[in-house]
Parts: sequence; structure tokens; C-alpha cells
Amino acid sequence: MRQAKDLAYLAGLIDMRFWVSWQRDSQLQLGATVTKVPEVATFLQQIIGGGTTTTQRNESFRHPCKQHCKHAHQHIDASVGTRFMVTGVRAAIVLLNCEPYLLRWAEYEPMLTSFRDYYDAGKMDARRIRLMVDKMHEEGWEIPEWLQDV
Repeated sequence: MRQAKDLAYLAGLIDMRFWVSWQRDSQLQLGATVTKVPEVATFLQQIIGGGTTTTQRNESFRHPCKQHCKHAHQHIDASVGTRFMVTGVRAAIVLLNCEPYLLRWAEYEPMLTSFRDYYDAGKMDARRIRLMVDKMHEEGWEIPEWLQDV
């Protein structure tokens, strides 16, 4: 079982930094763009799994800088962004485990209901769901009853 402090911290991140979406007849998505805080991306990957994508850009903008440069520009640091996303059953299990701590639960609940209806209609690959449910159970996540009978 996941520790309450980790779930509470995760719920705070979900409420403040994440986007949660349900694409009609598709999948539940839970994602965030975490910039300049690599520790948050590391925490997310350790506790949830899923994937991250990191991008880095070096840019310079045109701006007066004639004291020591031949061409006018402004020096800036590299811009680093990390995008984190989980989908489907993993996203549903994460949200359901964080429910007691989520301030925006009323916003997420209809998407989870749509996801469950989609699941109940048999539109998902049962073998893949079973593998994910087993993996997340081994990682200490509580599995909702409706996913235990896959």
C-alpha cells in the first residue's frame, strides 16, 4: 500500500500541475509539464512509473548587448522542460488512490465514470489490463474492485 504522505503529495501535484482528460471512446490521460523542478519528475516516475520526455532549448533573443558582443542579443540560460504522462488503467488507479486528497475530485470523477463505462463495455484489451493491474498491485497500489475481476 502506498504511504498516505506520498498520495497526498501526488494529489497536490495533480490538482495544481496536471491536466486530466478523457478522450471520447479512447482513453483516460493524466499528464503534467514540470519545468525547472527535475526532482518532481523523478518523484513522479518513481511512484507512478509511466514515461517522461525532457526537452532542452538554448536560445538567445535579440536585445541590446553591445558591450561585449558583435551582434545585439541577450544571454539566457537553457530552457528545460519535462513532460510526464500516464494513460488508461494506470491513470485510473492513480486517481482512485489519490481520491481522498484531491481537491478537484468532482472534476475528475465524471472522466473516471466514462472510463469505467468504456471498460465495462469490453472495449479494452483484457490481457493488457490484467498485466497492468498485477504490476500496480505489486508496486503497492490499491486496486478498485471493478478492476480486480479482469
